[in-house]
Amino acid sequence: MLDWEGLFRRYVWNDEKTPFFTKVPDLTRRQADYEIHLHCVFLGVLFSVITVIFALGLDSDFGIRGRSIVAAFYGFSVVCAAILLAFFKPLSIAFYCTLAPMVAIASVFFKGLASNLAQIDHIVIFSILSLLLLHSFRVVAIVRRYPQMQQPSQPPQER
Repeated sequence: MLDWEGLFRRYVWNDEKTPFFTKVPDLTRRQADYEIHLHCVFLGVLFSVITVIFALGLDSDFGIRGRSIVAAFYGFSVVCAAILLAFFKPLSIAFYCTLAPMVAIASVFFKGLASNLAQIDHIVIFSILSLLLLHSFRVVAIVRRYPQMQQPSQPPQER
C-alpha cells in the first residue's frame, strides 16, 4: 500500500526544503537558502518570459500591446537581480526584486490586458502577481535576517 503522507512530505511539503509557514526568526540558513532560491527561480522564469514577449512584441492576440524595449530591458534587469539575489543575498537587490511584482501590477492596472482575455484570466494573473508580491516581502525579511541565522546542526537527509 502507498504511503501517501510520506510521499507528500517527500515531494511536495518538506519542512527543510519548503519552509513557507515557518516564521522568519525560526529559519535556519539552509531553509532560508532553499526559500530564496525557489523565489528567485520563479521570479527569473516569469520575467524571462516577460522579457522575451516584450522584446519580440507579440500581437494583441496574446494580450501584449506591441514591442517595448524599455519593458524588455526592465525584465532582463529583474532576471539579473534574481540571479544576484540567489547567490549573494544583498538587501538592496532584495528590495529591487520586490519592486518587480509592484511594477507588473501597476502595468496591468494602468495599461490593462487584452480585451479578448476572460475574466478568470485577469483574476489568475492578478492573483499570481499579488502572491509573488506578498512572498517578496517575506524574502526581504529573510535577507535582512540572513547574517544572524544559524547553520543547522545536522546535514540534510538524502533519500
